[in-house]
Amino acid sequence: MSRGFLSVVVLAVFPGIALAQQPCTSDARHVVDELYRHMLERSADPASSIWVSKLQSGSTVRDVAHAIVDSPEHMQRFYNPSEGAVANERAVANLYRHILGRQPDAAGLRASTDMAARSGLHAVAHAILDSAEYNQTLGDWGVPGSGGLRYCGNGSAAQSAPVGGAIAQRQFANRDTFGMPANDRFSYLDLNQNGVIERNEWDGSLDEFYRLDRNNDGRLTRAEFGAGFVVFVQCARHQRRRPHHAGRVAVLTPQLRRSGCER
Repeated sequence: MSRGFLSVVVLAVFPGIALAQQPCTSDARHVVDELYRHMLERSADPASSIWVSKLQSGSTVRDVAHAIVDSPEHMQRFYNPSEGAVANERAVANLYRHILGRQPDAAGLRASTDMAARSGLHAVAHAILDSAEYNQTLGDWGVPGSGGLRYCGNGSAAQSAPVGGAIAQRQFANRDTFGMPANDRFSYLDLNQNGVIERNEWDGSLDEFYRLDRNNDGRLTRAEFGAGFVVFVQCARHQRRRPHHAGRVAVLTPQLRRSGCER
């Protein structure tokens, strides 16, 4: 295992492993705050209360996300016509990040950039929001960029949540998810029990997910997750044993030192 990969693994897995899976929330304000943070890359302002009201009145999270990426603010901030030939391509990449939470694959970038040139960026945004990938990973109630948060203020999200995931969460309800073996931790995160961890099931940051997603397909296999987990556990044990008072030095192997565990 290379030094570079070890560093990536520890940085990628450590914060996410320590967090619990985010639950379904009925807090519409929190959902809107997350949408603004991820899709507009800023904090929500008082005017965002309109979207809180929309959610509380029955609009889906997808409806609100759709309105945000269609807004003049999003266009003005994330499309720069002065960039010339690459302006549409860069704007499309921003739409992928803001809606799907990933960088575009080569084929998707080409097709979406062509669509933007023909029909405009709004058409691209609509196509992404209606895509099979969005339906599978987020659906009507998933919150883009939140690491797995779903809105259930009107009960719809709770009714449509995967049954297998609910069983898995109950199974691990009384366990320390931080200290789980890799296979159990994987099962805990795999809410829909389809054998991979999707982006909306991941409980860390998107950057952490991308670092672990070695083949860049938008999901983590057991092999990808397990490779990172081994180094993480060793590092976590070291951190827990490290004394907090002066005069004593915890033993740190060369491998863990190279991985960045000493920081």
